[in-house]
Amino acid sequence: MDRSLFVSTAAWVLIVAASSAWFFVTQMAIGKRVRGPFPVSSLVILLVTSGLTALQFVNEGVLRSLERHSGDLADGRFWKLFTPLFVQGDGWSGVIFNTIAFLIVAPVAERVYGRRRILLMYFIPGVIGQAAGFLWTDHGAGNSVAIAGLIGGFFVLEIVHTHRLPKVAPIVAICGLAAAVVLTGLAEMHGPPVLAGAVLGYVLNYASPMLPHHLDPQADTVSRSTA
Repeated sequence: MDRSLFVSTAAWVLIVAASSAWFFVTQMAIGKRVRGPFPVSSLVILLVTSGLTALQFVNEGVLRSLERHSGDLADGRFWKLFTPLFVQGDGWSGVIFNTIAFLIVAPVAERVYGRRRILLMYFIPGVIGQAAGFLWTDHGAGNSVAIAGLIGGFFVLEIVHTHRLPKVAPIVAICGLAAAVVLTGLAEMHGPPVLAGAVLGYVLNYASPMLPHHLDPQADTVSRSTA
């Protein structure tokens, strides 16, 4: 089978799984009344990204100076692991797709992860995705790899909180993670940030549950019986 067909198939599986994960995590958060703060972190990221992206259409030098190019790391420009997250290398199609994806995913992620943890869940996988881009492509930019990290965290929440979700939810998450593994094996740069987001999400959730344990139905039952 042609490599491009493998990549397309895995990408579509990941997109479907990501959409389902967003739906399940949203319902889980709303159902348990997880009332996070106003998504300030998401708003700041959106404003900075939108501002720099707008400038790239006014001044072409903005995109050239912020996007990654082969040889940047060898020349010591390590900030190029970070700056490509604030501009879009695929023109208007990238702007539209990534902005819509960010607006759908990020506010829910911040509600569940919290203001500080969303920064880790966004930028660490994003930098890993850009590092993969340096290995596998000549040049480029975009924040889709950072959004992929947030989705990876959603997959973990589906697996960790299976008792709160329909039985199909963890199956969807496993399919999404499997697709990310396939994409990584095929040198597609969106695979690694999904896996990085999943690992980071698991660690952060283990350290301090993203959906607090006191919202667990069993915990609620115990608290009412002891009241």
